[in-house]
Amino acid sequence: PLADARAGLNDTPRNNELKKHGPYYTQALQSFEVNLKNFRKRYNDAIEAAIADGAWDRLYGGTAWMTTNGGISTTMDLVTHETGARMLWAAGFDGTGVDVALIDSGVAPVYGFTEPGKLLNGPDLSFDSQADNLRYIDGFGHGTHMATAINAYDPGAITPFGDPTPLRGMAPGARLVNMKAGAADGAVDVSQVIAALDWIVQYGQSDGMNIRVVNLSFGTHTMQDYRLDPLAYAAEQAWHHGIVVVVAAGNDGNGTIVRNPAIDPYVITVGSVDSDGSYETVDPVSTFTNCTADRPVDVLAPG
Repeated sequence: PLADARAGLNDTPRNNELKKHGPYYTQALQSFEVNLKNFRKRYNDAIEAAIADGAWDRLYGGTAWMTTNGGISTTMDLVTHETGARMLWAAGFDGTGVDVALIDSGVAPVYGFTEPGKLLNGPDLSFDSQADNLRYIDGFGHGTHMATAINAYDPGAITPFGDPTPLRGMAPGARLVNMKAGAADGAVDVSQVIAALDWIVQYGQSDGMNIRVVNLSFGTHTMQDYRLDPLAYAAEQAWHHGIVVVVAAGNDGNGTIVRNPAIDPYVITVGSVDSDGSYETVDPVSTFTNCTADRPVDVLAPG
């Protein structure tokens, strides 16, 4: 049964695989590590400032903003401007009436998802599902981060940089269907993701749901052709049932083939660019984004 809620997976770079491929990949790994340290410093500084001025209750613990590879702070306000999302909102397209299924590590009960109609829990297929205090809830952080980018809305949000603009995800009118597959430590098996995709195909148009999009911000390494891979097949089946499947390219670095099921041509594969905050320049592809000529990414966005 479905339950109302108030509330990539572990997709960190594979260090050993990067290092064994030589200096180019080692440099990409070092760049990632440096920027991760920069992010942690900005994150900790923001939390300290929020605690000092009493704004902690309205702070999103890192989900309201991101740091790009170039060190420029990327807020959802900037992302929705640069991608043209706000123009679509003005034209009446904000996701209203559409359910977006998020297969990830769950969603935490934070501001941005507390309004009625923002979030619905599907089955919890994770290793946490047997614990009442962990079921549906995000103990890893990745799922809540992605949910914020998709459909969060909080008019009273206070960002760490003093931006008074209400926090909005890309489709603030949409409803999120929380398909928890990853446990609190990020652990997930491919079979759990396949089961989540199958559930979406079977029940995505029942019980008042209208799942038209599914998001997978993680992937696996595979040596199989996508036409033989069971995860890619499950993603294709969603597409054949009229569901748009959006998949992250991966964070293993330029020159690395995109992860599975992003390699499948039936899905929309998404990578990252380093935004400089300007609307007049062409932003470079983030060095951590997987991309090759064999399977180019379909969409790039600030991340």
